Amino acid sequence: MTTANQVLSKRAEKTRRLIIDNASKIFFQQGFRNVSVEELCRVVGVSKVTFYKYFTDRDALVETIVSEVGSKIIPLIAENLGSDKDIEQIIETHYNLVADIFMSKISVRMLGDIESHMPETWNRIERWRRAEWDALNGLIKRGQREGSMRKDIDPKVMILIFQELTQSFFRPDFLIAENLTLDQTFSTIKSVFLRGIIEPHKK
Repeated sequence: MTTANQVLSKRAEKTRRLIIDNASKIFFQQGFRNVSVEELCRVVGVSKVTFYKYFTDRDALVETIVSEVGSKIIPLIAENLGSDKDIEQIIETHYNLVADIFMSKISVRMLGDIESHMPETWNRIERWRRAEWDALNGLIKRGQREGSMRKDIDPKVMILIFQELTQSFFRPDFLIAENLTLDQTFSTIKSVFLRGIIEPHKK
C-alpha cells in the first residue's frame, strides 16, 4: 500500500528531475552565466519557491548536473580503461563513452561558465582528466609490453603531449572563438593519438 509520504516523495523527485532535465538542456545551449533562476523557473514551469526547495541557488543546480554526469561516466571509464580488451578497442570505447555521456550533457559554453564562475567544480573536472591521463599512460605501457604499440615512444612523453593538446584545444574560450565543438576536437585528437602509438601492422 502506497502511503501519503511515498506519494509526496515521488512527486518531489519528479519535480526535482523536471528542473534538472530542463536546466541541462538550457545550460547546454546557452551556458548558465546569463540564465537567472527566474528565467529558468519560467521555462521549466515551476515557481521560485519550488526551485529553492531543491537547490540553494543556480550554481548548486549546475553542480548537481555535473555530479550526475560524473557519477555516470567515471565508473564506466574506469572499468573500460582497466579492462583486458584490445587496446585500440579500449580507446575507441573511451571516446564513445565521453562523446555519448559527457559531451551530450556538457557543452563548450557550459564548460566556459564553469571555468569562469565555479573554480571548485572546474578543478574537479580537471582531476577527472588527470586520472584519465594516468590510466592512458598505463594503457600505453601495457600495449608496448604486448607489442601492439610502438616501443620507440616514451609513454610519459606521449601522455604529456596528449595533455598539452587537450589543455590547449579544450579551453572553452579557444573553442568558442574558433567555433569548434567538443566532439569535433576530441575525435581529431583521438585519431592523431591512435595513429601515433599503434604499431604499423595494427593500423
